[in-house]
Amino acid sequence: MRRVLAVALVAALGIAGCSQKTAGHPQRPLDVARLKVTGTQVVKGGLASSLAPDGQRVAFTSENKLCVADIDGAHKVCTHDDKLRPELLRYSWSRDGTKLALTDNFFEVALEPDIWVMDTSTGDVRDVTDDGVNVWNGIGDATALLDEWPSWSADGADVRLARQRSDNRSTIQLESVPADGGKPHEIGTISGRIADLVAVAWSPDGKTVAWTMTASGAPKGTTHIRSASRGSDRVVLPAKPGLDNSLLSFSPDGAYLLIDSLSPYEQASYVGQSAASIIAVDGGKSMPVASGENASWSTWAPDSDALAYIHYGKTSSTLRIVGIPGGQGHTMRESERMLSYGLRLSWSRGNRILLSDTNGPVVLTVGS
Repeated sequence: MRRVLAVALVAALGIAGCSQKTAGHPQRPLDVARLKVTGTQVVKGGLASSLAPDGQRVAFTSENKLCVADIDGAHKVCTHDDKLRPELLRYSWSRDGTKLALTDNFFEVALEPDIWVMDTSTGDVRDVTDDGVNVWNGIGDATALLDEWPSWSADGADVRLARQRSDNRSTIQLESVPADGGKPHEIGTISGRIADLVAVAWSPDGKTVAWTMTASGAPKGTTHIRSASRGSDRVVLPAKPGLDNSLLSFSPDGAYLLIDSLSPYEQASYVGQSAASIIAVDGGKSMPVASGENASWSTWAPDSDALAYIHYGKTSSTLRIVGIPGGQGHTMRESERMLSYGLRLSWSRGNRILLSDTNGPVVLTVGS
């Protein structure tokens, strides 16, 4: 299900940056009808998968290491701890861009996963949930703690995670741990096996959590939502054949949940059969990203309910932006072929968007 490296290689595949505004309170909506591309910067040094929240640096992979560099390739640093072989796409930028939270590659190379924090200026990494177990063989040490799905708290002080003890296959603990190390704090629990957990997303204020669970590894997933610490969960998107619902993200104001599937993007012949949906958190039916057209690699603006996406036509691809979920998309750029080297497009502060076109990764600045 989570063939992260396969996605990067087969599909030639983000994580949008957070706003400087208080989490959960976006700025006024973008007037997308007036937007256009005002600047283009070629990314050098690697196939970048995401932009830093300030739009000045990119993250990419190199020889099974996670690296960070300026857009022009300068000041490159990479993880350099031999004990760490990270999941190469499932990582999280801190709010100020000075750190990345990441985890060991559990699903591909059977490393027992811990949560690590990388200093993006030096490449230094620190294991903040070290349990002394490094390799997972399917049985494992009964004391092993399987730590996955790192993301940052709103204030950037803690890393949230999903944890399961190797001798407990029915309960997943949702916890947070100080970014500089310390004792984890339990937030809540969800039922299931961590091997079947294919997505976890938190609202900007951390009060709501959404997750997708498969049934015994089947290539489809059911998406749930609830208060992070307590209460009954609610199914917001049932499982459908061929869809994994493994790409989840909340809008900056926490009002909407974007649900997309990685499975279609794994196809080398992918031609835009997106099945992304947007759900209002307070209830209601699902809606498309944009009205009347496919919308692929969709991602939220950092400070509004606008979304950027790629629309695939018969002979070309276009980068489009929609001001509100389900609205009319407006074209920013056209190319023979566009895609993302990450899990989604990456949109940072300053209205900078990372994508790849026929010439490779580029950062586009959009403005009126």
